Amino acid sequence: MKKTLFFSLLISFAFFSQAQISLIYNGANLSDGDTVHLQTNDREVAFQPTIVNSGSTDRVCIMKGSWSVSPEDVVVSMCAGIHCNTGLKSSPFKVTANSEYGDGHVEFYFPSGSTTCLLKFSVYDTAETSVRTEVYLYIDEPVNINAVTESDKLCAFPNPSSNFVTIRYTLKYDEGAIILYNMSGTKVSETPVNGNEGTIRIDVSKLPTGVYMYGIRDRKRISTMHKLVVK
Repeated sequence: MKKTLFFSLLISFAFFSQAQISLIYNGANLSDGDTVHLQTNDREVAFQPTIVNSGSTDRVCIMKGSWSVSPEDVVVSMCAGIHCNTGLKSSPFKVTANSEYGDGHVEFYFPSGSTTCLLKFSVYDTAETSVRTEVYLYIDEPVNINAVTESDKLCAFPNPSSNFVTIRYTLKYDEGAIILYNMSGTKVSETPVNGNEGTIRIDVSKLPTGVYMYGIRDRKRISTMHKLVVK
């Protein structure tokens, strides 16, 4: 009985491993949960991975996105070949067995210029949704040290930090909150602030090392997000 069960598990594992959908981007293999950093060029950016079907059967797939940290204003298109849908879901497309598909991509356009955001991007089989891969797309704009942007209204120092970080803020209204997210889009802290401007000290010593995003919520509106490194 044990041998039969073990043999069945081996068969299931072999089938599952062959049925995987995976992604390659810029020559690198992406794993579930990886974060890809994209930077805009004149308010636009695109993500075009190679979708790999390593199984022995053809797959009809869909690309789908969901915002972990959403921008203030964005137009997203999910494209499969010549078919482009406005929004966070593509049309179905076929990835043949043991082959690669390179005609799927996501286009982002930021009309207001406010770009910093985090999108969970998934590719999955429409008939077997457990056959999927998911990565995060972190989008911001190239740093211009001569630019005067919203970052002047919100900044953290020291950055990187290992103990306490001081955040200087400017509020449009009298009250709000400084919000901190990890790169999976999970909110790890929310600290109320009062007054039109000021500074607040936040303890990050108990957070795992890594990259975080912080912003200010002002009457349910979240400002452009900024990067904070905890070391």
